[in-house]
Amino acid sequence: LSPRWLKLPVNFILGFSYGLAVAGRVDLFHGHCLSPFCLGALLAARLRRRPMAIKICSIGTEGDIARIRGFGPGSFFWRLFRGADLFFAPTSDVAKELISEGVHPERIGVFPNAMAGKVSLPSTSERIALRHRLGLGNRVTLLYVGRLHPGKGLATLREVWPKIASRCDAQLLIVGDGEEMGIFSDWRERLPEKQRVYLTGHQRDPSLYYRASDIFVFPSLSETFGNVVIEAMSQGLAIVTTAVGVVREWGDEAPVIKVGIGDSSALSRALFELIEQAALRDHLGSRATDFIAGRYGVAPIAARYHRCYLRLLGLGDGQ
Repeated sequence: LSPRWLKLPVNFILGFSYGLAVAGRVDLFHGHCLSPFCLGALLAARLRRRPMAIKICSIGTEGDIARIRGFGPGSFFWRLFRGADLFFAPTSDVAKELISEGVHPERIGVFPNAMAGKVSLPSTSERIALRHRLGLGNRVTLLYVGRLHPGKGLATLREVWPKIASRCDAQLLIVGDGEEMGIFSDWRERLPEKQRVYLTGHQRDPSLYYRASDIFVFPSLSETFGNVVIEAMSQGLAIVTTAVGVVREWGDEAPVIKVGIGDSSALSRALFELIEQAALRDHLGSRATDFIAGRYGVAPIAARYHRCYLRLLGLGDGQ
């Protein structure tokens, strides 16, 4: 057996055993993602007559449900998971997938992820100082944070960057790692001014990179939520993004520039505009911090979770 197949029963047994052990001390269970550990805890919750809610963490062909269904008795396991009392979905797209997979809408709560970090707008002098500290040039800085994966739309970013670099005094900062790291490294070596593209690899805490940058570019093809967009907005960056994940939930009031998926012309225009117009960058960045603080703070979202927990326990209406 492969290590993966050995991990499945072990994690299931651990989840079930731990669930039985703690059931006498808790009122309800909250599972994070559809995993064997979570399935074991769900069965323990049923045995001990405790309600259980499960947070769905990813959707699509590589998402939670697809992974469960994609091996052996996965369809049977998903039927067991569907017995949970409530599912938390970070966006309406996640809720739609749950409904299409047989979950009743009344057992789904659409709750966005909370922004736990500090929401603040860095000054120009702070940005310059951080660029020096991080070994970056003092230019208008475009930032991408996330996995280097084909699904992130990074081919479009690589397509437009040479045109931008030839016309503007800007630099590109790529924070993350993944299967496209080799592609990025080879691409960078072929650029006329490769010193203006920085590949940092994975960073456990990218906060300094957010605060050292001016523009956040996120051309992703699909997202379950898009935490990095929220993080970038909380640090006052001007945002250019595709309408994926949580961005799909926002109307015209959101202080972001949306471009079509794979639309290199629109991406170029948006980035040119922001690079050339410091006042527009500052305006969008200032509005972004207010937007995030009002919608994605920990306190209001935690209060919503608390009301749902009370509803599961029969102590409130969940509103």
